Amino acid sequence: MPKNDEEMYWQTATKLELATTNRDWKAATQYQSDLLGLNAKKWMLETTAANLGRRRKALGRDGTAKKELGKILDNITPR
Repeated sequence: MPKNDEEMYWQTATKLELATTNRDWKAATQYQSDLLGLNAKKWMLETTAANLGRRRKALGRDGTAKKELGKILDNITPR
């Protein structure tokens, strides 16, 4: 059980990143929703978005992965 909001954020962000690694877009979408429901600081979202951006770049030839990661990034990238 998470001790505080920050720990909950990082646990959820990790689950999101793992789901994208496994190309489990249904789970990734759910973790994205969970993540956005948490009280996160801007730098936390920026860090997660940067990690997912690197993953998207690394998956260069996988069009589906790039598309799905793009949707997630559009939703979590701080503005």
